[in-house]
Amino acid sequence: MHDVKSRRIALFLLVLALVVTIIGIIIELQRYLLPFILRSGQEITTQPMTNKITTTTTYRQMPEDVIKRYLSAVSPELRSTTIDVLYLYTNRSFTVLQESVYISAGSWKLVRFNYSYPLIYEVTICVTGNCIGKCDVEAEVLDENYSLVRYFGRVNYLRENLTVLLTLERYSSAPTSRYYLKLDNSYSLFTSKTVHITIRAYVLADLVLNDKMFKIIAIASWVSENIRYISDPYKLEYVASPIETLRIKAGDCDDFAVLLASMYRAVGIRSAVGLIDTRSMDADHGTALVALERMELDEFEKALEKYSVIFGYKTWDCISYFSRDGIVWVIVDPLMSYNRQTPWCVKHEPYYLVKLIEP
Repeated sequence: MHDVKSRRIALFLLVLALVVTIIGIIIELQRYLLPFILRSGQEITTQPMTNKITTTTTYRQMPEDVIKRYLSAVSPELRSTTIDVLYLYTNRSFTVLQESVYISAGSWKLVRFNYSYPLIYEVTICVTGNCIGKCDVEAEVLDENYSLVRYFGRVNYLRENLTVLLTLERYSSAPTSRYYLKLDNSYSLFTSKTVHITIRAYVLADLVLNDKMFKIIAIASWVSENIRYISDPYKLEYVASPIETLRIKAGDCDDFAVLLASMYRAVGIRSAVGLIDTRSMDADHGTALVALERMELDEFEKALEKYSVIFGYKTWDCISYFSRDGIVWVIVDPLMSYNRQTPWCVKHEPYYLVKLIEP
């Protein structure tokens, strides 16, 4: 009996030791695997103004799902920021032309300038020379057919609103028109004169904020100038929200695309994110796409020309786009564009649209 009892006690102790060992192994495994569980299934967030760290369970989402979610939700903060961006380019003036013209006695000259609706123009003329008495020239504005549009008379110094009111029919066919400032010194038989000319353009918010083309150009220009490239966190496919990208003023191609498309959608412009193949392999790049009707493409090109004085780019004859189901999707890609001033001009090859993401 004593031997049986001893064996039972020994067996019990053996089982107890085995259980304790298994529990210890489980505890060690949990300590080792917990960080990986948190990274794959949870998002760690820090509450504002405190040091408290909380964990919020999230589901693993494909980047496409994340992009759709960002595009479909426009926050008041994003809309407010986008409107502020548009206002940055309004209620300002820009020098369109500044030059000095020498006019011999008994002659006249034409000075060409472009007028673009809906900008407001102001001309300043100052005449100098070795004159006996008042130094002046006869000044007038001619249209592209050399017909008289406005007559200023003989002027020594002039500062005048040069805006030419166009009819709606003429604006729709030619929003940017060529004009000439005629400076006539033919009545002076002996005195040559120098005419100093400055033409400035004023951008009034009330005239441009509802122009779809102005909004496309302004948002693209601002993002190109103010957001910088930075790669994703190490070994993590991460798509930042538009608000996060605005706050840190940096992101990778996906972040640029989501930010641009979200800003366009915030002010009523249809836009999407395109997944692009730039290596003839698979989608490896993201870009913003803006939807235009085919008839609007020509309007966009004309807008690029007339607003070039505001945004400072020198060329407007390059527009990159995809066509799908009758819609022209204009590419807005600061990172792959020919230069950062013209993010709608992409010359990289290959550049294939693999998928269009739109809510």
